[in-house]
Amino acid sequence: MAVRIIGTLLKADLTRAQRKLDKSFKGAYGKAARVALRTLIDRAPVDEGVLVSNYRVGVGANTPRGQIQAYSPGSKGSTSAINRKAAYAAASARITQADPSKNINIVNTAKHFQYNRDTPGHVDMAIARAAASIAENKVFGR
Repeated sequence: MAVRIIGTLLKADLTRAQRKLDKSFKGAYGKAARVALRTLIDRAPVDEGVLVSNYRVGVGANTPRGQIQAYSPGSKGSTSAINRKAAYAAASARITQADPSKNINIVNTAKHFQYNRDTPGHVDMAIARAAASIAENKVFGR
């Protein structure tokens, strides 16, 4: 009888530990994606709001395509903070809903976006910062 009770308690402990690990992994996964997103948005060149507004997130096979208008159109730099905040909020909401078993795709769909010209070193920096955020994550409170 004692073995059965111990086995039941152990199973309950393992179930709780698995839930905690799953939650911790999902948190680390989302945090890393948001760190990369924030780095890309903050380092995006200033235009009329189109470039930064087109940092978008897709999950799994769903990769956004096609340019969208600026969240808050304006002359060069006049609405920069508003567009950065709106782009981050929209993309971050997609990250929060993402299933950790699927890829998170951060893309820029602006027609005039040019990888080398508009993001010199930004992607590498975003990846490095995301990796650092994972390394800082604590599992089981340790």
